Amino acid sequence: MVVTAGSETTETVLGGISNYLATKSNKCGVSVEDVRSAFESEAEIHMDKVKRSPYFDAVINEGLRLCPLVPGILPRSEPEGGGTLCGTWLPGGVSAMLDCPRVYEQSRLISSCRLGCRFKPERWLPEEVENLNSRFHHDCLEVVQTFSVGPRSYMVKGLAWEKCS
Repeated sequence: MVVTAGSETTETVLGGISNYLATKSNKCGVSVEDVRSAFESEAEIHMDKVKRSPYFDAVINEGLRLCPLVPGILPRSEPEGGGTLCGTWLPGGVSAMLDCPRVYEQSRLISSCRLGCRFKPERWLPEEVENLNSRFHHDCLEVVQTFSVGPRSYMVKGLAWEKCS
């Protein structure tokens, strides 16, 4: 069941990222320079080192934001006693749905819709997040939970990274 559930997610996200890089020559150029400056030979390139590249990490995070692993709606059921979802209290047992692609583009969460719908890996770079004058400073990046939240999120994220290794 695990293989069926996640069999095409990596390919879908990598296909989306490849498309964005192929159509955005400036982003592709930065990505290529980032890799070429980090490694002296092809033999040195392996996932442990690549994962430490800030720009590569930003490209992956932006790709996951724009090409989420779950392209549709995630159903949720409020626990007994109720809970708060997006600032609204819901009683226990109520079913709710979350449309990940739309949430990840929301203007009040991610820059402006004009920029929220665009491939901008810079929004994930620490210097942009911390810079008060950056157009990405107020982005609510924690809303992008590609691997979900809760006890199963780390397991799924670990499987995804393992598949890339």
